[in-house]
Amino acid sequence: MPDAGQSLNTYGMPGLIEMPSALSLPDAQIASTIFESSSSRMVTLTFQGTPRLTGAFRYGRYEGLSDDILYDRSFDLHYRLRDEAGVWPALAIGLRDMVGTGVNSSEYLVASKTLTAGVTATAGLGWGRMGSYGGTSNPFGWDARDLNVGRGGKPDTGAWFHGPMAAFGGVDWQANAKTRLSLEYSSDAHQTEVDNGVLDYRTPFNVGVSYVATPGVVLGAQVLHGSMIGASVTITFNPKVSPAEGDRSAAPAPFEDGTQAATDSATLRQVIDTHLRAQGINLMGLTLSGDTAVLQVESKRYGLVAQMIGRAARVLSADLPNAITTFAIEPTVEGMPVSRVTLHRDSLSRLQYDPDQMTLGVADATFEAAGQGEDMSLGSVSPASWTVAPYLSLSLFDPQSPLRGDVGVQSSARYAFTPHLSVSGAVRVKVAGNAGSSDRLSDSRLQHVRSDALLYAQDGSSGLDNLTLDYFGTLGPNVFTHVSLGYLEPMFAGIAAEALWQPQGSKLSLGAEVDHVAQRDTDKLLGLGDYGYQVTMGHVSAFYDLTHGYQVQVDTGRYLAGDQGATLTVSRAFDNGWKIGVFATKTDVSYEDFGEGSFDKGFVITAPLAWFTGQPSTKASHVTLRPILRDGGAQLDIRNRLHDLLQGYGQGTMTTTWGSFWR
Repeated sequence: MPDAGQSLNTYGMPGLIEMPSALSLPDAQIASTIFESSSSRMVTLTFQGTPRLTGAFRYGRYEGLSDDILYDRSFDLHYRLRDEAGVWPALAIGLRDMVGTGVNSSEYLVASKTLTAGVTATAGLGWGRMGSYGGTSNPFGWDARDLNVGRGGKPDTGAWFHGPMAAFGGVDWQANAKTRLSLEYSSDAHQTEVDNGVLDYRTPFNVGVSYVATPGVVLGAQVLHGSMIGASVTITFNPKVSPAEGDRSAAPAPFEDGTQAATDSATLRQVIDTHLRAQGINLMGLTLSGDTAVLQVESKRYGLVAQMIGRAARVLSADLPNAITTFAIEPTVEGMPVSRVTLHRDSLSRLQYDPDQMTLGVADATFEAAGQGEDMSLGSVSPASWTVAPYLSLSLFDPQSPLRGDVGVQSSARYAFTPHLSVSGAVRVKVAGNAGSSDRLSDSRLQHVRSDALLYAQDGSSGLDNLTLDYFGTLGPNVFTHVSLGYLEPMFAGIAAEALWQPQGSKLSLGAEVDHVAQRDTDKLLGLGDYGYQVTMGHVSAFYDLTHGYQVQVDTGRYLAGDQGATLTVSRAFDNGWKIGVFATKTDVSYEDFGEGSFDKGFVITAPLAWFTGQPSTKASHVTLRPILRDGGAQLDIRNRLHDLLQGYGQGTMTTTWGSFWR
């Protein structure tokens, strides 16, 4: 966890007090900063997306920036151009409020240098708001800054680094491991707040103190411009570092010699089935041929596929006759064998106590496409399952009521007719909340496919969330299909069909989806009558895995409102199941017709339960955050899309997480 010297500024970005620095957070760090003063409240979510690139999304409440209280969404980027080395300082460039209304729009170049142990000096040049105090003429000759304040949602690149330029700077002193003191000279004159009487600006100097209350929690206090007191709280964590401090599951059994005598297949299957179920693994198929066993299994406990394969291999080594020397294990999802990992009994016994077992184990394993799995069956797996659990449904960033939500109970049930075919659904019963309390109705010029979400929260606070008949299958090695029929999500019902080509060992996957849906009534019962809106839509998609867990997804096609365009998603996936990404969609809907926000964009976050508990689990929370929910670029919220479902089953992920095979 960062010490106080690495805490963030009032804007939730690496910096002094108001001003930025050239530093960065540790790679992959996530931070949430809440800052409050008499004229503003800002909540910032920050992510160190690469070792050099920091991004942030901010939601603020401001007085004095408009005729009324302003609720504003904004995005920042901060890139460290070079590290501190010798006499040379660290150097960074940044954009503040780059996609928003522009009320805090600023750009900067900044340098930071360690002077002595615990003392860091920062100096920089700012434009926009950061060029408003003591500014000089623009060195590039770009003196005019034509910023369209209030439009929102669209990057105003023509204003970047335009207008007067001003210097800023300051010093940080790490007094001890917990306390950091800061003094800065701010180049932000806060002219609008001064003109509107919400700030008595006396000095450009600010002072602040940060204190680490507990690892991951930093408290801050600031005196701003000689007349205003501010306070902040920053909470940080890193997806790479589990609070559970590793895997807390029970140690696996050792690899053992099998039985000396052959046993009939039915008896072997029953024994193996019992031992696999004790490990949280469902036996879907078992074929013995010569010296090879082909095993199809489905994990109900292990989020890491390599760990599930390791547990299954131990069961085979103990239960199969010694004459069976090769284990071909096929992890399956919804009746689809996704891949085949071939292991050899002698290698497993030899490597289980080898200090370099991870490297050698991968080298001794063979990864290839799975077979078709025609003989799979549910076996002893119960076809019926159900759960009852609490739910939390949030509505964020409404200017009239920025945080609304409901809590209640969700009952989910599923019945599997075969490994490939099942029916499942969920009903929600609201217990308390205010998600439907706003009166800010949609003003969208497009078909209201998403912007009437408030009406669904009002009329359908309790109701049928989803109810579908689903079929999963394979058209051949590496080609997977999914058809879903019924009430696909809270706002739409119909049929959705998709196919995914995902070659084993390839960085590239291709998919296609076609849907025909009708809009549901706002009461979220069984009716489809009030709207009468139907649409046929679909996409073709390309998925590409870059190095170090970075992934790119491009979808192009037709969206819910009938508009056509493309969506770009850039994500970072971690071996432990965390995934954090950003997306943006541009369709043939103009910025004016789209309305507030200009185009659809947001964040996607997947947080695995195992990271929090240290116990193996396939469960994870999936969150999509949008600055504003509009109708342009809207997609269906379908459960169990193939690419999401099959993440982690490829050779790349299995090899990078092969250490879990031995746990």
